[in-house]
Amino acid sequence: MLMSANIYGQVKIVDIKAFKKIKNGHTHVIEFKWDFKGSEKFFGVIKKYWKATKSVDFIKAGELKKNLKRGDSYFSLEHYIEVNEKGDSSVYFYLNYWVLTDNFYTRHVDVSLIDEKPIAQIPLSVDTMVLKNVGKIQNGVYPRFDFDGNGYFTNWYSGILKNNLLELQRRLKAGKEIDLSDDFANIEELKKVKKGVLLCPEENLWAKNYWKDKNEYENLIFGNYKFRYKVISNVLLEEKIKAGYDNTYYLLFYHNTTAGKVIVIVNALTGETIYSSHKLVNSFYLQPYEINALSDKLDSIAD
Repeated sequence: MLMSANIYGQVKIVDIKAFKKIKNGHTHVIEFKWDFKGSEKFFGVIKKYWKATKSVDFIKAGELKKNLKRGDSYFSLEHYIEVNEKGDSSVYFYLNYWVLTDNFYTRHVDVSLIDEKPIAQIPLSVDTMVLKNVGKIQNGVYPRFDFDGNGYFTNWYSGILKNNLLELQRRLKAGKEIDLSDDFANIEELKKVKKGVLLCPEENLWAKNYWKDKNEYENLIFGNYKFRYKVISNVLLEEKIKAGYDNTYYLLFYHNTTAGKVIVIVNALTGETIYSSHKLVNSFYLQPYEINALSDKLDSIAD
């Protein structure tokens, strides 16, 4: 199931018109269970920061049928598999924000992927170290893992989700359509990055060679980066996002998206994407040339 879409850094806006019809409805977040370790963090973030509709609640997939209603909207973790002409397959994961199609109400069947009309999607990157296990997941509407991804996703934590939701609502409200293939840079914000310290969560660098020698691998990736940066754990990044410091920026690397590799810089306080760059290549790893391009961009900005 491939769809054309408008994407802005962390968020893909698929159908602005559909959103306008459900602003006065309720939003349901769907999961198989809500008692996994750390669930209260995700629960709390969604409850506190999702303000685009009248209310939000949390339901189990088995309760979906009795919560299907015109004017309501839904969040669910999903994936689909694309097979090319050679028979090679690619798996794409995302947090889907959707409504039911009009056709669903005339079919009188259980909901399936064809009944979902996406409004927006947040791409998710699969940890390459566990990608070999993805084939064990059955292709369906709701992948059978918890909302935290059970370790499948990189850079997927409650604080990052908070900023995803803030950015998503900002884009929905503005109704702007910016495609991921259009590189984007907020010059005024990047001036602050240039003078400050860019935070790079460790999971951006996860690769075999990183685990062999972290310092050597970090120097390989950031060796030509001309400005200050710091590789930090995702736990520490979460703390910084939660603390709400101003002028704090972090780098996120998304791989294996429908638009290839994507690098974004995010304002930790507001969730705003201030830089977005993509490259349509099949690679799961951050490369030195991508950080070099960012460094060149910052270098070109007058103080």
